Amino acid sequence: MPRIALVDRPKFLEWPHVEIDGLLCLHPDGTSFDVDDPVRVLQTLLIWATELVEDCLSGRADGDFISEFNTYWDYSLPERAKTCFSLLDLTNCASREVMVWRGKTNNIVGETPEQLFRRAISAAASAANPIRESEFA
Repeated sequence: MPRIALVDRPKFLEWPHVEIDGLLCLHPDGTSFDVDDPVRVLQTLLIWATELVEDCLSGRADGDFISEFNTYWDYSLPERAKTCFSLLDLTNCASREVMVWRGKTNNIVGETPEQLFRRAISAAASAANPIRESEFA
């Protein structure tokens, strides 16, 4: 499958669907094309590439950063990033202030300081008195 790349491009993560090396992500994995008509395949990819660039220039593609947040978040993390655990209520879609506990090896995000404190006490108790598999046999 041919790939299309931008030579002169914005910095990585300024436009969605543009990989770090400038290659464009134009279709979902598993998309099939007619290998017996390579001209039509290339025409289709060039049309999609043109539409993507136009959408990025106009701002119409900005929502793709939100709809594919986890993918872009992972790209922006440094290689040795801490693990982040969430205690957030995922049914609450309202914009709100949340609390973060920053540890040496991980971070925990919660709704309130009290929730984070309860989690820290629970983790300390588990570490001091770990549950052994034999207790469940």
